[in-house]
Amino acid sequence: MLKKALLFLLALTLFALALAYLLLAPRISVLNAYVAKNICSCQFVANRDVQTIAEENLQVFPSGYLSTDIDKESKTVSCALFGMSKRVAKYREGLGCALLIGNDDYNCSLQKPKAKALNPEVAWPYGGKTVRAKLNTMEAVPLVKAFDFAFEEQHHTRSLIVVQNDTILKEQYGKGFSKNTPQLGWSMTKNIAGTLVGILQKQGRLNVNDPAPIKAWQADERKKITIGQLLNMGSGLEWEEDYGKHSDVTQCIFLEENAGKFAATKQLEAAPNQIREYSSGSTNIVNLVIRSAFDTEEQYWRFPYEALFYKIGMNSAQLETDESCNYVLSSYCFATPRDWAKYGLLYLHEGSWQGEQIISKEYANYCSSELGLEDDSFYGYGINFVLNTDQKRFPDAPSDTYYTGGFNGQRVIIIPSRNMVIVRTGVCEDFDWNKLLKMILRAIKG
Repeated sequence: MLKKALLFLLALTLFALALAYLLLAPRISVLNAYVAKNICSCQFVANRDVQTIAEENLQVFPSGYLSTDIDKESKTVSCALFGMSKRVAKYREGLGCALLIGNDDYNCSLQKPKAKALNPEVAWPYGGKTVRAKLNTMEAVPLVKAFDFAFEEQHHTRSLIVVQNDTILKEQYGKGFSKNTPQLGWSMTKNIAGTLVGILQKQGRLNVNDPAPIKAWQADERKKITIGQLLNMGSGLEWEEDYGKHSDVTQCIFLEENAGKFAATKQLEAAPNQIREYSSGSTNIVNLVIRSAFDTEEQYWRFPYEALFYKIGMNSAQLETDESCNYVLSSYCFATPRDWAKYGLLYLHEGSWQGEQIISKEYANYCSSELGLEDDSFYGYGINFVLNTDQKRFPDAPSDTYYTGGFNGQRVIIIPSRNMVIVRTGVCEDFDWNKLLKMILRAIKG
């Protein structure tokens, strides 16, 4: 009798363990994927030291129980928690690191177009010569205090750069980082998606007011969703953006070969333009729209570099793809802080760069204008341009301040009335942005 009871308890325990694994397996796979992808990109895109990657990037539980392997020959990184659900990220030439679902079934690579070297005799941002503004004591001392605040240990700031009148006032970098270290913008990449659409609109190849040309939507009400509604998170598509559990976004980014294709399977939960729901899926659907504007994969891959990045000297920029070789425009763009500042300057100058309109002035202003939606009016049009119109975000900053932001507190802040761009990168969500802006703006009066 006792033997039967023990066997029953053993079977019950094994069943419970098996059930627990089945329930936790997707979360374990996501965790392993996050770590593998992070290490791969930091190693092979940003060329960062492995030790600093572990210290600065892997602040996740239970990272101490994760086993990782970096193969520099094959340029792959694998990760497993207690040996379970191993995930692999692979660097592919010109396309950055991608998470693999099994083996690399696509094996794609890109010979990136060659960026024009920055003229060392021309001052930044239009050339490679660093020229800093001369600040008087009344400006320099309080500005140093603002930087000291930003770099307090608990803020984990990696970079801070303040630009006014196209001139660097001050910049500073954390341990293991420099002006040459590309850093991940996370959801600032969504803003780049909007800019790429703006370029295609200027070329007459897309229009934000047109329905998104997604073939699978043509038989139902989703055919009415416009490109603009996807950009401003007003598509009405069902979506759960929760990184703390197995949700739509973790499935899309970490468990699918084609992020955009997965997102496009979602059904409507409301009519387009009725509700706002933050969705990385919507931006990856936008990527499918951008891809549809080109005849070949290589044309599509080269487009962001030829039409945007290299036009404004963002020579460090690197977009990354999913396994299917489609850009993950919701999340994966690396660039140095100086190059992120150039991106901010493009909008500060209403889409113009040295006399060339990269996007139309009208589109640039449209991207930073109010949507007029009751539920979330502080968002600008091209999602991740967040407005300060009513000064709820930053009470001590001008009402014309707006910014694009990403996970862990990445920011490109644009203040037209002060002709200023501020870039901060780091690992801290709970950051007092209003205090930093107040300190910077009080230091620099002009």
